[in-house]
Amino acid sequence: MKRCLTSILLLVLVCAEGGCSHTRSERRSAAAPATVVVVRPENNGSVNILRCTVAFSTGQRVELSGAEANTVTVPAGSLWVEASSIDLYHYPENPDPRAWRSRRIQLRLGPGEVVRLSVEPKSKGSTYTGGWTIEREANERSGADAGRASLFASWCPWSGATHRER
Repeated sequence: MKRCLTSILLLVLVCAEGGCSHTRSERRSAAAPATVVVVRPENNGSVNILRCTVAFSTGQRVELSGAEANTVTVPAGSLWVEASSIDLYHYPENPDPRAWRSRRIQLRLGPGEVVRLSVEPKSKGSTYTGGWTIEREANERSGADAGRASLFASWCPWSGATHRER
């Protein structure tokens, strides 16, 4: 009886400690930042020289011209991103630094997540129409996440797995 009680007590203690350590690691990972890579591809035309400001709801800003990229570390969680610039075609008359704008896009980023955004001038065909578009590209995985995904995919291949995860 004493032996059984000791075993049960030990089991409860191990389970409680396991739960506590899980909670501690979860708190630590929730505090980990996320990363946003903002890319402004080179376009054909004069808009490449126009600097575009990419603003985040966190208060961070980056300025990019054509063929430039920048990386921003942000807190994990929900945030918005918006791009803006002067109106290239009506600058002296309209000096508003936000005359050309994108729509705000909402992002929800997990701890350690890396996302790529592409910022391009709005256009119709080969004509720039004013404004900006922001497109979310495929997420990049950190080395640990990619390893876990590959390991899981090798154990449990499923039809929805990408070629990188098979």
